[in-house]
Amino acid sequence: MSRMNKTMRDKLYKPVAERDGEYCAGCTRLKDEVGILEIHHLDGDDDNNELENLKLLCHGCNHRIPKASQVSQREHTPEHKKNIEKEPLYERWLYGELMIHNWHIPLDDAINDGAYVVGISVETVKRYLRKLTAKSAPYTVKAGRYGTRYVWLKGKESSDDLDFP
Repeated sequence: MSRMNKTMRDKLYKPVAERDGEYCAGCTRLKDEVGILEIHHLDGDDDNNELENLKLLCHGCNHRIPKASQVSQREHTPEHKKNIEKEPLYERWLYGELMIHNWHIPLDDAINDGAYVVGISVETVKRYLRKLTAKSAPYTVKAGRYGTRYVWLKGKESSDDLDFP
């Protein structure tokens, strides 16, 4: 159990979040999805509060990691590094677009505009969307009356809004 008090946590959280983004480094879920992100010590030493020794994890990921076998520090390929960096950006962009457009946007826009805005390939966006529209994920894809497919925030689906100019 960490001996980090609230003052120390507040002091360290912001620089770690600015460096890495506010999402779990384990499961990549955003802070809004998990509630609280905990500060994890990579070397298992709760007294070593150097920034390079810290990362943010959700409660589940933080307590799933045995102290004896810390997260691997292996080198990632440039493509994997870009994927880790860009996926949360795409998720934030998509959520923002859904908020602006009454909780749905055409699937083609979610793919093509998202790829352009975030600076990733269309195929990468399709991989992100497969995860984001999984059974337990926050979004779904539904077809409108005239065949146009839309990405919806689950629970906000409405056939009244589909395929109107």
